[in-house]
Amino acid sequence: MGLFDKLKPKHKSKHLHERMDAAKETNNQKILAQLAMNDEEWMVRREAIPKVRDKKVLLYVARNDDDEICRRMALEKLNENDIPSDLKNEYSKAQRFKKDKETIDKIRRDKREEMKKKNEPRNRKEGNQCPNCRSYNVNVRSDGGIHCWDCGGDYQHYLKK
Repeated sequence: MGLFDKLKPKHKSKHLHERMDAAKETNNQKILAQLAMNDEEWMVRREAIPKVRDKKVLLYVARNDDDEICRRMALEKLNENDIPSDLKNEYSKAQRFKKDKETIDKIRRDKREEMKKKNEPRNRKEGNQCPNCRSYNVNVRSDGGIHCWDCGGDYQHYLKK
């Protein structure tokens, strides 16, 4: 990394992680709009889109982005009244997708809570614990591994016999 690379603003860096950090850290709408519309990496655009407030930028992204998730994110940020007729169908798909995602997340939360009530007391007693998040909400498999319901981790042959 040269001297001039250090002086360059993060949002203009050639390094992906620096541009992602810039999108996370800044609230400057011009920079966010530039990243949301023009960055070549979808990961940077996905970081910038939720923070963009300009409807024109969001409509541009909804119409022109290569990444379907970026387009949906932009549509979800807009109100139904702001959607032009050519994007109404995409907007309704994005809303159904958002509703389905919320339903799936609720089912996962309920399952996690159910498993916690079932597993936690026994695992606390036996000392079975997730090595990642230290939760006792784990399933012990027959091969000696565990699955953590809190962090989603799957660990092979972790438990000591």
